[in-house]
Amino acid sequence: MLYLTRKIGECVVINDDIRVTLVELKGKAAKLLFEYPQGTVVLRQEVYERICDENKKALASASFVRESLL
Repeated sequence: MLYLTRKIGECVVINDDIRVTLVELKGKAAKLLFEYPQGTVVLRQEVYERICDENKKALASASFVRESLL
């Protein structure tokens, strides 16, 4: 895990092709700018977790259907 302190306008580079820049601070909220190659998937964590949960449910359902056909 890595903790960083950045000032407005400063950025972090990840894997040479992803750049995260601190754009604005308002109270406890930070506005970040993400620059990344086309085709890269970027999701908020809660959305990512919901997708993973739905995929697990679909897989379990598909397994149940497949087992009932055997």
